[in-house]
Amino acid sequence: MKSKKVTFALSGMYLFSWGIQYLINNFMPIYVKSLPFSTDKTVGEVLAIGAIVTCISEAVWSYITGKAKNKANVFFVSLIMLIATSLLFLYKGMTKPLLYICVVLLYGVYMVHQPLTDTICSETHQQTKFSFGFFRSFASLGYALAGIALVFLPHDNLTSIFVYSAILAAVSAVFSKMVYAPHVCNAPEEKNKNIFNTAYVKFLIYTFVLGFGCSSISAFFAVYFTSPQGLGGDIGTFSLFLGIASFAEWLVVMLYSKISEKIKARYTFF
Repeated sequence: MKSKKVTFALSGMYLFSWGIQYLINNFMPIYVKSLPFSTDKTVGEVLAIGAIVTCISEAVWSYITGKAKNKANVFFVSLIMLIATSLLFLYKGMTKPLLYICVVLLYGVYMVHQPLTDTICSETHQQTKFSFGFFRSFASLGYALAGIALVFLPHDNLTSIFVYSAILAAVSAVFSKMVYAPHVCNAPEEKNKNIFNTAYVKFLIYTFVLGFGCSSISAFFAVYFTSPQGLGGDIGTFSLFLGIASFAEWLVVMLYSKISEKIKARYTFF
């Protein structure tokens, strides 16, 4: 029997956790730039630290998830920690050393939702009548709706972004308690001695270059759009613009989820 509860839970986990990603990805640079001691170099340093911490933390959290009896519980704990670390940025006496400490703590749990939701969904979507691509499209939808919703919410004080992130994390945590994603014990298999084959290395290079480009845009586009030295736009306009663009992405992902099984992966990447 296909579970409506799991369908509801997986959709909500993607929807709200990617709303958090929208807020922090796009407004952390603007928040850092707004601090009295900050420069463009500070923005770059903060996001570089965040990227390094993310690489390490995702490996650690993935290991923990692989050993957990219920992967959804790991997701839940990461979100509770995200709530706590987000609220650290409400401190009014922020200094440069304290900022870096807060960034390390936040990014230690911030991007965990990305591999965890994908892992949980890939192992539980068979309990529903929908494909993995269907649920994954809710990530784009959550990203888009967060941008549009922010236009109608108070955002003059940039620390409000962290409050909204904490709220979305709390809602996503509630959805995660509706899913049971047990530890999977795979039968012993002969290990592939040539794991770093040509196709795999090409894929790693592809993802590295893609991530480098995406990170550069995420880091400085928001600052350029809102800075008086750039386009001088306001945060509401930027958020609405990006929200609409992300909504278009959701429509594309929804469409693609119906045809992806007929297309080879290499053509998808191309």
